[in-house]
Amino acid sequence: SWLGEEAIQVPEGRATLAEAFREGGYATGAFIYNDLLSPDNRFDRGFDHFEHRDPPYTSDAPILAWLESKKDARSFTFVHLNEAHDPYGATDGKWPADAPVRHMNEGAGRDEDRAAYYDRLAAAEGVRHDRELRDHTAAEIGAYDDDVAWTDARIGRLLDAWRAAGLWDRTAVVVASDHGEGLWTRLDFLQGARLRAVQAGDPTLVNS
Repeated sequence: SWLGEEAIQVPEGRATLAEAFREGGYATGAFIYNDLLSPDNRFDRGFDHFEHRDPPYTSDAPILAWLESKKDARSFTFVHLNEAHDPYGATDGKWPADAPVRHMNEGAGRDEDRAAYYDRLAAAEGVRHDRELRDHTAAEIGAYDDDVAWTDARIGRLLDAWRAAGLWDRTAVVVASDHGEGLWTRLDFLQGARLRAVQAGDPTLVNS
């Protein structure tokens, strides 16, 4: 990782939330759809049950099975979804059957104001962003919107399961995000895959 190995590991000697819950008598379970939050990086500390299931777009069944098995006990469940993340859209275009694929913002990169903005940004940065790349950008924004819609539906299914299990009135739900996405409304820092693409001779706004 461009972050460096130590930067993404849970520090030794620092208590984790899962460890605190387990010490308090809670059953602790995690379902991770992110490559960085792995046992190798010590993110499994404190969890009785830890499933590292990268890549995303997989079944809810393991989470629901955990919920059913722990519905009569105090439990802490951590689910880390990663669908609304670059690269956008399902891998190889293979969406799950229940995915609400709409590409609802597909044309956003083709309107005149946005196209003019891209032209100004590309000129200022000395990179390329022609019509073909504008269409690519528009498709990516649409795929991101699909990712968000799919994630929203998935969270809804999980919350419905908590309600059906009779746990809603005694469950605290926390929803958080680790970062936002630029979606070409601002320049990202050149790092990771984007930086490598530019270094390989592909100086486009898509890689900025």
